[in-house]
Amino acid sequence: MEAIERRHQAESRTRQSAAGLLTAAAIWRTSVWSLAPECGAACWWMIPLCAVPGVLMALVASAALKCSGVQTLPEAFRKMLGRRGASLWKATLALLLLAEALMMMTALITFFTRGIGTQGTPLTLALLSGGVLIACMHRDGLPRGIFLVRWVLVGAGLIAAVDALLMARWDHIFPIGGEGTEVNMTALLSGSGMAWPLTLFHQEQRRHLTKSALPLTLAAGVVFPVALLLMFPHEWLLNLQNAPENFTAIIRHLHPGVHTLCQCLWMLMLFLGCGVSLHHVSELADGENRFPWLPWLLVAVTSASQAADACALVAVLRPMIVFGWMIPAFLLLILLLVSFFKRERGRNGG
Repeated sequence: MEAIERRHQAESRTRQSAAGLLTAAAIWRTSVWSLAPECGAACWWMIPLCAVPGVLMALVASAALKCSGVQTLPEAFRKMLGRRGASLWKATLALLLLAEALMMMTALITFFTRGIGTQGTPLTLALLSGGVLIACMHRDGLPRGIFLVRWVLVGAGLIAAVDALLMARWDHIFPIGGEGTEVNMTALLSGSGMAWPLTLFHQEQRRHLTKSALPLTLAAGVVFPVALLLMFPHEWLLNLQNAPENFTAIIRHLHPGVHTLCQCLWMLMLFLGCGVSLHHVSELADGENRFPWLPWLLVAVTSASQAADACALVAVLRPMIVFGWMIPAFLLLILLLVSFFKRERGRNGG
């Protein structure tokens, strides 16, 4: 029994690493694509502020698990809200993860074609990336691989952040208000859901959750983009218009070796983030593995989406993520309230 428990704990840690990578990738993408052109110099405090809703979702999920007395969110929804509640939770989470996967794939392919100028059509590059994704998603290979390289990714991000901070200037934090309250409120809405994948930590056994996992994930997701954006004055950031080319324009100012390192890190984070999203969608849709071809279908759909125009695809996907995270947040709040009242009623009845 002890050996089985250790194995379950090890598997849970690999899944926590995968959830952490997806969270960091979502924060990086949103910061560079959306917040930088809108907020300008205000990014250094807007990025942490936009991560607060995701942190609150994770805290609500943790409180709901404590009140319900179970170990995972699917179990809590099934116990407190019945089968329909659990099915609704899985469906909303799967749709949001699928939108995140499509956005990650779009970011990756546009970085290839517009950022570094890779030869080939977006669909061809997406099919090549999809072929590699299918191999990575075999069984639990993807979470285990991410667990093995987690400190390599953290080290690469830390090197890039330090190099960026060495070139940053304190006067780049001004004007603190950016373009004003109205623009900041719009940016806050567009970026408020970027840290929602923190909730995925509570899809695993609560007793196996590493206490430092969430804080370290949040720090890795926030510090890297803030450090990069502090290199530039307010006016320069506002001139960033084309989202796929933003990251290329930003890291071009790093030292040559760090510039190459950042390119590799960005591509790897987007690729693995897309894989983690599809892996979760596959598990949510087919937890009993009755349809072994489902991951292939998900990868095919994600790759085929790149046949569409990238700007049109982003215009459709962005509202899905901006507003889509509110549905799981609302469900978590209902779960917490139901769990709390049932627990209190049980105590009073006892």
